[in-house]
Amino acid sequence: MHSVIQIQFLIMVRSGTVNFSDSSTVSNSFSTNYSVSYLWDFGDGFTSTQQSPCHTYGDLSNVSFPLYATLTVTYFDSTIINYCIDTDSVQ
Repeated sequence: MHSVIQIQFLIMVRSGTVNFSDSSTVSNSFSTNYSVSYLWDFGDGFTSTQQSPCHTYGDLSNVSFPLYATLTVTYFDSTIINYCIDTDSVQ
């Protein structure tokens, strides 16, 4: 059985601070020995490995537009040495 990642995330903006909320689902192929990691790229040179980070955008004068926030979710099953990666972006 193959692993499947379905990325979904919410973005809430408050005074230049953005709350990124991951609601991705991972089908773990019935394994109990797996890990899931997250890599957020905020599009301004900053990243986070938290599942649902908060980020404050500062000076955007050196950033090209449109600005995209990208989430990459990686699933790794160490029992059968299987991994699955999915990436999604929002402007």
